[in-house]
Amino acid sequence: MPISKMELEINQTPEVIKRLVENHQQFDQVATRIRSRSIKSVMIVARGTSDNAAHYLKQLIEVELGIPVGLASPSVVSVYRARLRYSDTLVIALSQSGQSPDLVSYVKAAKEGGGLTVGLTNDVNSPLAKAVELHLDLLAGQEIAVAATKSYTAQLFASYLLVNYWKGITPSLEGVVEEAVRILGAIDGLEKVLSLLGTKSSIVALGRGFSYGNARELALKVQETSHIPVQGMSSADYLHGPIAAVDEETRVLVLSPRGTSSDGLKEAIPKLRAITKHLIWIGDDSWASEGELTLIGSKIKSEKISTILDAMMLQMVACRFAIKNGFDPDSPKGLSKVTLTT
Repeated sequence: MPISKMELEINQTPEVIKRLVENHQQFDQVATRIRSRSIKSVMIVARGTSDNAAHYLKQLIEVELGIPVGLASPSVVSVYRARLRYSDTLVIALSQSGQSPDLVSYVKAAKEGGGLTVGLTNDVNSPLAKAVELHLDLLAGQEIAVAATKSYTAQLFASYLLVNYWKGITPSLEGVVEEAVRILGAIDGLEKVLSLLGTKSSIVALGRGFSYGNARELALKVQETSHIPVQGMSSADYLHGPIAAVDEETRVLVLSPRGTSSDGLKEAIPKLRAITKHLIWIGDDSWASEGELTLIGSKIKSEKISTILDAMMLQMVACRFAIKNGFDPDSPKGLSKVTLTT
């Protein structure tokens, strides 16, 4: 039995993925509208957990379509009242609740500036869903725990479907739902990982490419639920300064979804191993050395899909770690389910 609402909602993720697969027509329809426009650039606007999903979507669009993607600063409109010139620009807004006023004001300004606006939310009646020209329903169902879980994974999967249909490809999704179920039923090594993590040793989460957003999200989830500072970074950026703060007690969570190229890790890992023996691999264990813990994730040989499915394990790590530390992961202190930024 799940021991928290957060874990219960993580366990609902396979059903959410199934609903998105069954409702794939909405992605095809939105992609058709996008292809009818001469899109030369993309801006993604999001906050918090949704902003971490935005990094995955950005990577996906640039890799698959070769279109430049920027991550918007909503304050450009909400605080500085800038007028946007967004002809030939697709503006994608990511938000679970669709409630944040600064996201709504941004998409309205983008639309006035000639941009095509698309929203991905979990509420078809939200202000953001009504403000955009095209809307995609995340179909995650009600989410009660403050920390977003199934809705975050839904954003990743919805991003994958949207980009594939935009590219004109009907994605092969055979076995994805079944693999999601398998992962949640066989999280081998979780207790060993939790035994190595503590609140007195610094924790770093590193990803690269498609897994970068997940690294940020893992760090955010641990901070939300266990109330300790955690870094979530690109393994490449980590070499440009932050690695100097690593000591022999630092716990490094390395995100390596199946299908990840070793090129993204070959520089950082040897340098980290020279400092700390506490490397923990999440995803694929191909590059783990003897004695390093691993938490095996998706067995699907697609980095893009495995990144999505492995997100469930990262959420479970954060959830169980909070409980281990004596915290209630459903109600983090100082936080509410919907944050309204203006």
